[in-house]
Amino acid sequence: MGSWQGPPVLVGERALWLGSGSGLPKPGAVRWIGRLAEIGPGWTVGLELDEALPVGGIDGSWGGRELFACKPKHGLLVPISSIIPGSQFKHLPNIPAFEKSQNAAE
Repeated sequence: MGSWQGPPVLVGERALWLGSGSGLPKPGAVRWIGRLAEIGPGWTVGLELDEALPVGGIDGSWGGRELFACKPKHGLLVPISSIIPGSQFKHLPNIPAFEKSQNAAE
């Protein structure tokens, strides 16, 4: 029997969302991890972004359920493959927005 491997990120961990379309990653914090059949078969991450999205975004609710709480337009539910956990970020080039938000969280 193999050992269970959970997702490679933890609730509360800082992360970068790579799918913003602006070409720049968006920093935030992981607020929820789970599986949502409506989104896909893999792990889904509830991410609270540091800054509101100009279009879209959620307040942590999905399908009539509150998965996590955040300000309107600050939340996202994204595939885990579209984020970089903060624990892995030290291996990437410096991105000032993430470093600033990382220091503010400490």
